[in-house]
Amino acid sequence: IPSSFSERMHQLVDLSSGSIPERLYLLKGAFRMIGANPFFGLGLNTYSRWFPEYNQPDPSGPVLMYTHNSFLQMATEAGLIGLFLYLLLIAVFVLWMARGALSRPDDSAYRLLGIGVVGAIVGLLANCMFESLMQSTQLRTLFWLLMGVGSGIVMSHFFEKKSEEIL
Repeated sequence: IPSSFSERMHQLVDLSSGSIPERLYLLKGAFRMIGANPFFGLGLNTYSRWFPEYNQPDPSGPVLMYTHNSFLQMATEAGLIGLFLYLLLIAVFVLWMARGALSRPDDSAYRLLGIGVVGAIVGLLANCMFESLMQSTQLRTLFWLLMGVGSGIVMSHFFEKKSEEIL
């Protein structure tokens, strides 16, 4: 095993190396913020504003922009109710797209494209555990673009069926 690889694997389990202490510091603050107003949060786009109130200032600590976890970021700002509604919207939409893509056995190109779009969205949602999707303009744009493409794939099948019924 190359030494750089083994060093990196060691860093993943060593809670005092790399960016892990910084992320733990941010996560602790996020949990305190959620605890302060669990249902409705502290207000949209206010994480950086409120973070110093809920975590001990650390002069060597990170610049406080966001929590590096989209779901905790949403919970701190919109509360657990806001997080639940957001996840419900995304889950319903992704399941609708997956069902729509899989219901197209006759058109393998649309089916494969739909499955690919759903897979990309699920991958971005997994990335949300380690990064804040809504804080990155590029990732946010990609996410909603994929949601739009996925819905276009599903709706094109719907409109094809409707036009066949009319004819």
